[in-house]
Amino acid sequence: MALAIWIRGRASASGHGGKDEGDRRDGGEGSKHRVHGVQYGVLGALLLPVQGIPIKVTGDHVMVKTSQTQKAGESIRETRFSNARLSKVGIEVLRLEDLQRWAQQQWLAQPERIEFHLLILVTAGRGLHTVDFESHELKAGTLISVRPGQMQRWHAGDGLEGLFVVFQSSALPGPGAHTEASHELLRINEWPVCMRCPAKVQAELAEEVRRLADELKRYDQGDLGTALIRQLTGCVLLRSARAVAEHSAMANDKPHSVHRLFIAELERAVGERPTVHALSARLGYSVSTLNRACLAAQGTPAKVVIDKRVALEAARLLVHTLAPAAQISLQLGFSEATNFSKFFQRVMGATPQAFRERHGAR
Repeated sequence: MALAIWIRGRASASGHGGKDEGDRRDGGEGSKHRVHGVQYGVLGALLLPVQGIPIKVTGDHVMVKTSQTQKAGESIRETRFSNARLSKVGIEVLRLEDLQRWAQQQWLAQPERIEFHLLILVTAGRGLHTVDFESHELKAGTLISVRPGQMQRWHAGDGLEGLFVVFQSSALPGPGAHTEASHELLRINEWPVCMRCPAKVQAELAEEVRRLADELKRYDQGDLGTALIRQLTGCVLLRSARAVAEHSAMANDKPHSVHRLFIAELERAVGERPTVHALSARLGYSVSTLNRACLAAQGTPAKVVIDKRVALEAARLLVHTLAPAAQISLQLGFSEATNFSKFFQRVMGATPQAFRERHGAR
């Protein structure tokens, strides 16, 4: 299995410079590292053992790529799944302790917007993980779920061990899919960011993830292997969904299909600061139907849901870029910076400048 994490930037964790390299041999058994015109970065040239087995790392197979997105005058690190060997399944499994061991603290501390789903199961140690300005304690039994588009930040931990699964949205069964792990059954976009699993659930889930990791190591892109990996991924997701259901009693809730459609459309249009009427027209549901769906699922009317989501996007830009508030206001569809400031203070309880100072712009 070939894994690598490429971060465009400065010197790598193994001490190599941030320049293009040809063939290189790093220390360790079977660690031939070949790169074709790829710039080394913070986590370049890693040997990442899964379950203690050394893995060849080649430049042809890049698990996670990051780029700097220029919006509102400054950059946010965006991290996307990009593994040529595993692109057909869009799934990867890594060990938390390897990330903690090899990554520089400077890289861990840099916030990023991810473009894939991320599940983190902690089996030992303690630490923190931040998602959208809220830090969550990590300890044995913690399950973290981060969705595409969310901002996250890694932290150095104390003896942290565990597994994390990276998977693209394309790896999920679509609506109406005739599989046991159907989109409607999983309801992954409703999972909490953080929850605690009992020891038995933790052990069962960890075993499912290890089975998936073992099969990914053997994956040859054949149809049988692809089908088997999808089945094992379904097992991981179903066990996670059951843990979430037991944790939050979600299984007793009536599925809010209208609300899910509303949230999906809001995510696509958040930069436009859409009105309830605009989303109503796009989705083909009345305003009253959208309000009932939001009240049932979140306890607030549709306009409040929209305002909170727009304010969250503004908060991300304020804290994770150095763009002036006036630029951010234009990017989010406000005609005047003063209107943006009043809106942000009403929703977030602080002016844009005060919020930025409180959380420390990066």
